[in-house]
Amino acid sequence: MTRIRVFELSLAHALLFMIAFPPFDIWPATFVSIMPLVAIVLRTQGPFCSARIVWVVSTVMWLFMQRWLIGVTVVGWPLLAMYLALYPAVFVWIGARLARRWPTSHFRLAIGLTVLWVGLETLRGEFMLTGYAWFLLAHPLIGTPLAPFASVTGVYGVSLLVALPQIILMVAFVRRRTVGAMLITAAYTGAYLILVVFLGMALFFVNAPPIDVEEHEGELSEAHISIRAPKLDVAVVQTNVPQSNKVGWPIEQRLADFEHMRELTLEAANRTATVRERLPESDDETSAHGRGGRATDFSPDLIIWPETMFPGDTLSAQAIDEMRRVGLGYSGGIDADYFNNELAALQQLVDTPMLIGAVGYDELEIRPDANGAVEFVHAGKYNSTFLVEDGVAIETRYDKLHLTPFGEVMPIISHFEWLENALLAIGAGGMSFDLDAGSRPVVFELPVRAPSASEGSQKTEISELTSDDRAAPTNEGGTAHRAVAHDVVRIVTPICFEAATPRVCRRLVFADGERQADLMVNLTNDGWFGDRRAGHAQHLQVARWRCIELRTPMVRAANTGISASIDTFGQVQDRGPDNRVKDWNVDGVMRTHVWLPGGPPTFYARYGDIVGWGCVLMSVITGIVALRPRKIEPTLQTDQERTDAANHEDQQ
Repeated sequence: MTRIRVFELSLAHALLFMIAFPPFDIWPATFVSIMPLVAIVLRTQGPFCSARIVWVVSTVMWLFMQRWLIGVTVVGWPLLAMYLALYPAVFVWIGARLARRWPTSHFRLAIGLTVLWVGLETLRGEFMLTGYAWFLLAHPLIGTPLAPFASVTGVYGVSLLVALPQIILMVAFVRRRTVGAMLITAAYTGAYLILVVFLGMALFFVNAPPIDVEEHEGELSEAHISIRAPKLDVAVVQTNVPQSNKVGWPIEQRLADFEHMRELTLEAANRTATVRERLPESDDETSAHGRGGRATDFSPDLIIWPETMFPGDTLSAQAIDEMRRVGLGYSGGIDADYFNNELAALQQLVDTPMLIGAVGYDELEIRPDANGAVEFVHAGKYNSTFLVEDGVAIETRYDKLHLTPFGEVMPIISHFEWLENALLAIGAGGMSFDLDAGSRPVVFELPVRAPSASEGSQKTEISELTSDDRAAPTNEGGTAHRAVAHDVVRIVTPICFEAATPRVCRRLVFADGERQADLMVNLTNDGWFGDRRAGHAQHLQVARWRCIELRTPMVRAANTGISASIDTFGQVQDRGPDNRVKDWNVDGVMRTHVWLPGGPPTFYARYGDIVGWGCVLMSVITGIVALRPRKIEPTLQTDQERTDAANHEDQQ
């Protein structure tokens, strides 16, 4: 195979793989995207040379797919692209050597190449450089009948289901060549796909997501509603603060942003005119099927702000006391605890628990340094989630477990402070990687109610009922209905890219195969993605897989969007502020009803990524077989025998 041909096939792979993801979303391309690489594997005479060509072409592809990094780190953008391009290159290099090792074992070769691809995906997503589980082969298929398999196999198992048929077909096309053999292989592959689709649909319907009672008011019987899980009414304040607040957030801008967040929070709690009342009917950015029209009777059980959107320095009580002790303040005579006091007053006014993203500290001490400036000395600094109730951030907070590689930590490099500082000065001026990783999952608990048979869209707040009233029928506005306390709803809060990391969400929601949480709330600052929607959409796409794997709903609160409510089958129930057509780079309030899960844990929740790690183990074995030097025994051949052998090789 010539280098030009290798380049053409590499380019075909890059284009097919790229268009399967946002912003193109041509998901059928997934089913043929790795076929060009397999063709290279089977035909190349120089595995290493071909792998280099694949690496160069794939680097260009990743530069396009990760172009949002330009605004974050000019140096890190090409470095990450070159790193990610190594994986298809390694697939070609090892795969080609394996093809040489097994020239006639067609099915065994197809299986070996499949587990090699999935094993490399698993290593990239779960282990190398702390894990980067983005742009997996399965991700574009979130809305297809294959997606429910993630509850059993995890997302890596779905990648295996997608990779296997296209690799088998390509091996048959290149190696077997006879029309009959190819037709038989195509028939078997078609039967395989039909079976997979059927089983995926069966998994969906056996565990069908709940029907929204309010959207089917008057159509459901008592029997339908009596078996329903409890629900939580949630309001998300989607902010639109630029990513630059990570680098510098001037006090003037903090004050303006907080005032706007205050207005949105009051709107979320129905303390001001609703969005639908304020928007003209002709506003083409309001979706006709959105829920904004019911905003007037929506009273949330929980209000959420996105990651790091608290304009103050921290919500840690001890750290605030330390700031007060030293009299710390901002320019203009504003005390350091100003935003804490304002947030406390706001939460008491709306009388609704709030989840807030802010910096957390352990054992903060403020003292002057050698130059007379203020120095923060602490036992730990974290990207955290706080629950604010009764005007106070409760003592227990969640500290982010998995720091974002090259966003919050530099894998390996962060162990050498001088090297980290030098790289930051070159490629990410103003940023500092000074966060620590949390040590344990944290579960927040809130009261939750179960729906009644004739509840409709009306609601009685638990906070308004006495302990005796909570299980008893009540009557409000002449309509009999029941507000039943269902203990508490347990909430975990994966932060930012943690929603893209299967093992982190599984650790948060389940422990030893037992459910510890009923709802995931993903607080994220997607301002990193700038004015390009592709990154926002991809983050949402990845997060949806966690809901299927764990059969647990998720609410995303995203700065700059896309905020969303996702059910246990990965379906987006609500998206963006008031379900407007534009759901990114806008601010507003998203209101949603979250039906909490029931039933036993999924197979994936109990056993994790055994498919992915099984493929890693098999890939190691396959790699050893492929890279082991072959023993060539010298033989004596006549000229005719050498000619016959060459002709036989050409026929194969």
